[in-house]
Amino acid sequence: MFDWEDGIVLTTEDFVSKKRLVYIENFIYSNAITLIYSAPKQGKTWLSYGIAKVISKHKDVKEVFYFDMDNPIEELKERGINESFAQLPKIKYIVKSKLKTTPLGQLKRIAQGAGARAYENYIFFLDTTKDFVNMYATAQAEEFMNYAKDIRDAGGTVIILHHATKSGSTISGDAVFINSPDTVYELKQLKKENNTLSYSLNATHARGKAMDITCKINTKTLELELDRGEFGGMSEEEILFVQSIIDVLKENEDGINKSNLLAAIGRRRDDKGSFKLLERFTNKFWIIKTVRNQKVFRVIE
Repeated sequence: MFDWEDGIVLTTEDFVSKKRLVYIENFIYSNAITLIYSAPKQGKTWLSYGIAKVISKHKDVKEVFYFDMDNPIEELKERGINESFAQLPKIKYIVKSKLKTTPLGQLKRIAQGAGARAYENYIFFLDTTKDFVNMYATAQAEEFMNYAKDIRDAGGTVIILHHATKSGSTISGDAVFINSPDTVYELKQLKKENNTLSYSLNATHARGKAMDITCKINTKTLELELDRGEFGGMSEEEILFVQSIIDVLKENEDGINKSNLLAAIGRRRDDKGSFKLLERFTNKFWIIKTVRNQKVFRVIE
């Protein structure tokens, strides 16, 4: 054994991954980098306030750090952010004028503290990239994203706000802003009505599963409302259960019985709570057929 390999070779324990937390179903997950970009004046910051407010209510989240490197304190006061957002439990709002270094220098300090799982259940909003670095300078862009990855690898969750070109046709800056995040969303404001902004979010790049989303934000209350489509009215737990069942059923087109179905998603075969959920969503997401004297579940296409 060489001295240099001590402690850096993967072991069995490294593959025992901690369950990823769902902060907003099909959208924001723990231990990931999510980048949202749009053309100017689309309301990125308003949306991010709503996202941060939702995440801050998650029982496992410790703190949400919101780095606003664009708006001065007076502007925030005019928007009412001092009352509607900055004082929320778990929210820590940071503006550029309070920093003791440059925005990129501050991000470097955070990354330097990224020891093993040091930032687990901590959330970092970076608003916006152009206020941290020159987006077209490859060295700066890579340095910025490397710091974000250091935070993620220490268990943190990073949400980055970014700009599109003025025409809104494509993402601005270096290619690293597309290639490095776990998920990239293109944001478009669909409608502005009274205190409500409506958006569409198109998942343009993703390492794993990602869905397009439509949502609304009330700029007074910062309440975020997601259009869940067929999942409307369902809890986060119910949505996760249904999606897990559907995934298994799609892999078993000929059908699968109840016991094997529950076992496939890691539930006990005698789990009464799961029985109730299977019954509740029968004929909505799946059907039951009798095949060779056995009842099997099939997904509804």
